[in-house]
Amino acid sequence: TFDDGPSPGITPGVLDTLARYGATATFFVVGQYVAARPDLVQRAIAGGNSVQLHTMSHAELTKLSAAQLAAEVDPEIDLLTSVTGRRPTCLRPPYGAWNSSVVNEVARRGIETIIWNVNPGDTEAGSNSSSIAARALAGARPGAVIAMHDSATKGATLAALPAIIEGIRARGLTPVPLCQAVAAPLIRDVAVRSDGRSGYAMDINGALHPFGGAPEATGVSSLPSPPPFMLADRM
Repeated sequence: TFDDGPSPGITPGVLDTLARYGATATFFVVGQYVAARPDLVQRAIAGGNSVQLHTMSHAELTKLSAAQLAAEVDPEIDLLTSVTGRRPTCLRPPYGAWNSSVVNEVARRGIETIIWNVNPGDTEAGSNSSSIAARALAGARPGAVIAMHDSATKGATLAALPAIIEGIRARGLTPVPLCQAVAAPLIRDVAVRSDGRSGYAMDINGALHPFGGAPEATGVSSLPSPPPFMLADRM
């Protein structure tokens, strides 16, 4: 896994290396950097990688109120959904700072909190490509979640990546992405005025959404769910 990107100086090299080895990873991205370089996120997705949440500004969530947490998480959910066409399903809290309030607030949004269990130390003073690779491989085992970074100063991490991938495979293991995102919910029009300017659309869960000034829908919809072929047409 890679945190704190995308960065124009490191992320392209990480993606090149993953592609060269036919490997995939998970990128926990910072929203403000996604807004600056959405092309890097789209490239990561095109390579079969998973792109997930790391807040808009790399905020320490345990120090925030519920409203402040919402301001860090909700816009990034919308941003990643817009950039990738897929709603993210996981968040890694910056600094690994979490508590029950953070986990519960995030879970209310259908998002799972993900930490790590192997730290190669690529943020530590004095780390280099050899030390990063050695510590990553020392923890490599089935189910290991290795936390690295693709922020602008992490050239040593990029340099260590080939040895890490080769070492993982030499142990009979395969690097795989976490938290594959789901396609954004399908919405179809189900009741529209003859002029086409207002009406209701129904999402994949059967919920009605007014548009064009139509009043809010109340009660439970009895309209049929979208047939499977409609999903296939949109994905």
